[in-house]
Amino acid sequence: MISLFKSFAKNNGDAKANYIALSGLSVAFRTFDSGPLIAELFKTDVISDVLFGNRSLYPLTQYGELLSLSFAYAKKNGIDLSVKPGFKEWIALNANRLNIDLTAGRYKNYWEHPDSDYIAMIEAGLISGASNPEDLFRSRFSKYGTSYRLGIFHSQLLKSVANKVPKLIVNQIEDINFYSSAGYGIRAEIYGAIAETGYLTKKAARKIRSDASEEAASNGIRAIADNIHKFPNANEVLSQVMDTKYFAPAKYLAETVPRELLPFMVCCQDQKVREIIVARMQESDK
Repeated sequence: MISLFKSFAKNNGDAKANYIALSGLSVAFRTFDSGPLIAELFKTDVISDVLFGNRSLYPLTQYGELLSLSFAYAKKNGIDLSVKPGFKEWIALNANRLNIDLTAGRYKNYWEHPDSDYIAMIEAGLISGASNPEDLFRSRFSKYGTSYRLGIFHSQLLKSVANKVPKLIVNQIEDINFYSSAGYGIRAEIYGAIAETGYLTKKAARKIRSDASEEAASNGIRAIADNIHKFPNANEVLSQVMDTKYFAPAKYLAETVPRELLPFMVCCQDQKVREIIVARMQESDK
């Protein structure tokens, strides 16, 4: 891949090569099995070269989307972009954009669509330290109200803040006033965001399981199942949600959690879910 890129650039010019690479990377980021390729391209700084090697690409919407995809991938996989060529300079130049946009009153409306590089902008503010995650949470999410949904921007902002200060989010979930201050749609988003970090206490996991809203509980439990490999206390967390009274998340857990964790679900009350568990455990014995 790297040698091919360099050869194409040599024969066709950097501008054309970077444009073709930009298009290819956009597809690669959205391809399920492209993880190893993307990891290698980050490791060898090809992504940085493509993104920052040709300023004529900057105005393209596709460029902003790829920037956001790059920052999102880096956050998910623990890649420090502050030391990567190109990314380091971009972070420094865009560190204050998040604060400026929020101070200007942007993203107040649920339906407002952010710029294509909004994930990169959020991460730049947090990585640089220009934006304090605790202050952001208190100013944007501490007074949830009963709003049914977060907009695209605030949903991503919540995930980025949760990734930076997961303990703060868990403390909010455990707070006795959480249910009364947050509508079920907001609770669903918060549960999903914290589960993606791989940090949950037994108490917080139990509160997710016991949520009176099926949508909120289901979203949280499904997110736990999807990210169970991230939890150092996976057994503890699973033990707190496996007896959920809601069929859909119980079935999802039974179908998706690693087989070695299935014994923690054998006490599930639903017969159909128990049948799935038994069938999977029998398969593992073959």
